[in-house]
Amino acid sequence: MADIHKIVPDPLSQTEATTSSKIPALNEDGSNWVLYKAQFLAAVYAKGLRRYLEGTERVPQAPTAPGVDSDADERYETAVDKWLGNHSTIKTLLFQTVPESLKLDIASKSRANEAWALVSAKYDNQGDFVQVNILNRMHQLRCEEGGDPRPVLTQLARLRSEYATAGGTLSDEQYKVFILGILPLSYR
Repeated sequence: MADIHKIVPDPLSQTEATTSSKIPALNEDGSNWVLYKAQFLAAVYAKGLRRYLEGTERVPQAPTAPGVDSDADERYETAVDKWLGNHSTIKTLLFQTVPESLKLDIASKSRANEAWALVSAKYDNQGDFVQVNILNRMHQLRCEEGGDPRPVLTQLARLRSEYATAGGTLSDEQYKVFILGILPLSYR
């Protein structure tokens, strides 16, 4: 998990948040994408870096006459340092939490919004496939006749939790159907 303490907020931001956040590592298969995305966005927003992630931040403008006004030159260099630092802060969070397979692609991006778009493009549309996979695993669960159903029911509860993390919703009625289907005939 990435531990983000005292990230320097966007200098144009009105918040001075110094909250601490833990972001879970993103699973290679995207099974925790929905939860990861929500926590990553919350952490970035809490630090006042939303515009950097969305690509709507103000890019520092170079002085119209470089070298003429040293104060203007210094303000520009300071603004560029902060601009680059804020992009690097978000990219660092990504490096700490994404699978190894994405790190080289992220490294090639200079702006945080480009890196985030790359990660989002890979995982945003995988939720349905992950959910189907989990539902199939739930359908395959069975308890042997005369066996203890508790371990299988525990596994079902874990899969239900994974399904919710992947963005799926399973009503109590649907969950009951899974439970009844898992139990051996002697329980019916």
